[in-house]
Amino acid sequence: MAATVEEADAAAPAYTVFYHGFGSGRAQVADLMLVDAQQPWQRKGKAEMMELSKSVFAVPAVYQHSTGIMMGQTTAQCAWLGQELGYAPRDGLQFYALKIACDIADMWSESYSKRQGIKLSPEASEHAQTMWLNDRFQKFVKVIEATRVEAAALKIDEDIAGWTYLLGPEPCYIDFALGAYNAMIERPLVKAYLETSEPELYHSVSAAAIGL
Repeated sequence: MAATVEEADAAAPAYTVFYHGFGSGRAQVADLMLVDAQQPWQRKGKAEMMELSKSVFAVPAVYQHSTGIMMGQTTAQCAWLGQELGYAPRDGLQFYALKIACDIADMWSESYSKRQGIKLSPEASEHAQTMWLNDRFQKFVKVIEATRVEAAALKIDEDIAGWTYLLGPEPCYIDFALGAYNAMIERPLVKAYLETSEPELYHSVSAAAIGL
């Protein structure tokens, strides 16, 4: 779990993750990488981020204390943080990773939109969600899997069946972006964090807010 400001000052945080004061949402990708890499970090809000940099349009953003780098835009942020923490894709697979990261970003964006629709028309939205899960969501899954197969073809000495994670035997940043699938949940630090962390969903699409 993120340290409090007071705890972080004492622990000399290496990173600050800026986000809203509720839920982990899109910041969870950075949270999980920092936790898994055992890096000291803290959470702060958008106003504090704006005091440090004007280069980020919206949270989440990640600030690296040692260099002063502030990185926004979730997909770019994840690729950069992955490089810094040892979760970069292997040589030759960088653009396959970027492509999958964009697929994942689209998938999450669409899923939030469908969930928000429940507040406007519960009956129509439930039907739309079911249609999305059976159609576009399945297409996203299939294109991600097809991308893995094409990426594996570049590693001619490897069998994709031996890939525990999306692009190999070790995780890279896209695994954290996809979230809590089986291989990631089995990582002890990730599992422990998810059991005690803030909820991932924005309040506006939480079960309580939409009446579920």
